[in-house]
Amino acid sequence: MEVRELLKVYAKVLKFSETSPKLICLSFKRNHVFKVIKVPFLSVILTYLLTFHVNRVIESLKKIYYSRISISEEKSYEESLKVIESYQKSLPRIPYKLIIFIYLVTIFIIAQFIFVNPNLAKPEPKRKTSTFKKLRFSKML
Repeated sequence: MEVRELLKVYAKVLKFSETSPKLICLSFKRNHVFKVIKVPFLSVILTYLLTFHVNRVIESLKKIYYSRISISEEKSYEESLKVIESYQKSLPRIPYKLIIFIYLVTIFIIAQFIFVNPNLAKPEPKRKTSTFKKLRFSKML
């Protein structure tokens, strides 16, 4: 696969993540108790994950092409490297502030459940039964 074709596919995937609705429901199909489980997923996190993946792949491609340029004298590698670098500059920025805000709100909500109702966080203590009741119960069997 050529570099330009790979970058076109990445552009389509990133465009999908930008045009997708703000809340996506992912469905997992299992053969266990639950047939279909739908999980809400924010598209901001999807965009972050896709952008992070694409950026990581492009960085590794750049390293490969830098090594090829240093070993051989072909100009096609230099052209491909320029295309890769220009595409990397066009990638959307990762919304770190929004993602940090979402994580903090999630942590705050979980902390409210734990600290407002501390009985949710603590397991219920086991009741002690006297040995007399145990012996009496065992004789009944």
